[in-house]
Amino acid sequence: MSDFCINQLSSGGIITNYYCSSNCRHCLYKCSPYWPKSYCNPNRAVQIYKTLYRAGCASVHIGGGEPFLNPDGLIEVLKCAKEHAFKIEYIETNSSWFNGSNENIKLLEEIRKLDVSRLLISMSPFHNEYVPFKKVKGLLSACTSCSISISGWLWDSFGDIDIFDDQVSHSLDEYEATFGDGYIYQLARKYNLKQGGRALNFFSSFERGMTIQSILSKNRGGCLELEDTSHFHIDLFGNYIPGLCAGLSIRMEDIGKVLSRQDYPVLTTLRNEGIGGLFDFVRDVYGFEPAKPVYLSKCDLCYEIRSFLINTEKILSPELRPYEHYYQN
Repeated sequence: MSDFCINQLSSGGIITNYYCSSNCRHCLYKCSPYWPKSYCNPNRAVQIYKTLYRAGCASVHIGGGEPFLNPDGLIEVLKCAKEHAFKIEYIETNSSWFNGSNENIKLLEEIRKLDVSRLLISMSPFHNEYVPFKKVKGLLSACTSCSISISGWLWDSFGDIDIFDDQVSHSLDEYEATFGDGYIYQLARKYNLKQGGRALNFFSSFERGMTIQSILSKNRGGCLELEDTSHFHIDLFGNYIPGLCAGLSIRMEDIGKVLSRQDYPVLTTLRNEGIGGLFDFVRDVYGFEPAKPVYLSKCDLCYEIRSFLINTEKILSPELRPYEHYYQN
């Protein structure tokens, strides 16, 4: 077996909170209004900035959940970044918090003074199920007034969303009825949405799936994507999320260290032996039996195995965090 070690970090973000105003069907991290309202505190933010800097990364974005649901917490995270000369590339938001109030404008102005010059605003049918488009358009206008530049997640959905009443939210069924069956699925495929978290349920309503034998035969090598640091995340609890695999975690203090099989049996097995190795390991040690005849992908099967370890075997492990992720719908 080769060593598994996360050394250099390229580009990524900080998850300040999992609590969110939306419960989007595509959400990799299962963010929702049902999470505890925990938020990244200043001490944790400083630890994260120092860890990232040691790993060769001097800038990140801020995401959630919805970071703007705790304005004071967000400002503290940004102040820590400025005090430690750490660049914040942008902040992600779904605009749900924006109502055009003076407090909203002052918040944007304060963010700009803390050297944050860009927001990434989510504007997709997935988000429009929960956020009226009027809020998005209002925030776009306010950013222009406050000299904050804008990026849009799914910009080219703007025209499709804008044909509906922007005062209220709209279900994905409304989009299907307007643009035709398969519209939402094609949108998800176009943007290569990752099959993890809540998105697994979304994709399962469109795709037939494969037998376990087929999945194992097609995925004989190790899961090398766990080493990808081109778009990483570290959350408010100090969990580094390898390969954007929600529910898998490496303790922040273990970045730069070789991961031991004793502390990280799931991750080291996945890295070196792939889904087949994990399947055999959990079956032999814990008696895992698949609950379904078919699965979307190796990621779907992996997620069920990990959920089994948390929900059935009650395994408390540093590599399966945050635990709350596995209890969310």
